[in-house]
Amino acid sequence: MPYPNYLVGEPLHKGSDLVIMDAKDSAKPAGQPADPINQGATGVVWRVIQAGVMERAVKVLSPEAELLQEDGWEYFAEVFEGEMHRLARLSHSNLAKLISFGRIPSEEAGSGGHEGVGIPYIWSM
Repeated sequence: MPYPNYLVGEPLHKGSDLVIMDAKDSAKPAGQPADPINQGATGVVWRVIQAGVMERAVKVLSPEAELLQEDGWEYFAEVFEGEMHRLARLSHSNLAKLISFGRIPSEEAGSGGHEGVGIPYIWSM
């Protein structure tokens, strides 16, 4: 199950100008559960619109429970941040361009071992 579960039209987090869209249905009404673009063992990719104009993709760190039990939240946060720094240095026509990164504040993130540090995310175009 992707974390967090977003609704269409909901901001990524309070104060964010990244607003969740459904990956498959641009006409899906606000307030309905949004489907992610994709999800894997360590993250979920959401379709968003930035500042009401530009479509983006946002990858939110969201490791599966079994992996978290093995390695812990700190390990995954460190690996994810390393990915952010490597992507920021790359430029290639076949790669999505990293725009920026941030963290979902810990008070919005709920429980899951990431209390106090929040959940990292990256967004690209």
